[in-house]
Amino acid sequence: MAYTLITNGTLINGKGNEPVQKAAVLINGNKIEQVGAVEDVQAPEGANIIDAEGKYILPGLIDTHVHMAMELKSIQDTILTPFSYRF
Repeated sequence: MAYTLITNGTLINGKGNEPVQKAAVLINGNKIEQVGAVEDVQAPEGANIIDAEGKYILPGLIDTHVHMAMELKSIQDTILTPFSYRF
């Protein structure tokens, strides 16, 4: 697996804790292996380094904002389908 180290960013962990300045996140493939202060997280030799200075490191975010009732269909289907069935 390839290692990636995101370093020097401000970490917001999504749990309501205070942001951590000068944080680092070590990723192995698609899994996070270690999170902490820059001086506490060491990347293996050959790791891809991403300098996030002046930026934020956040957990993955998912856009859950959808408009299911506005699904595009033919006009005939829209007229013949009761409104409550659209949800």
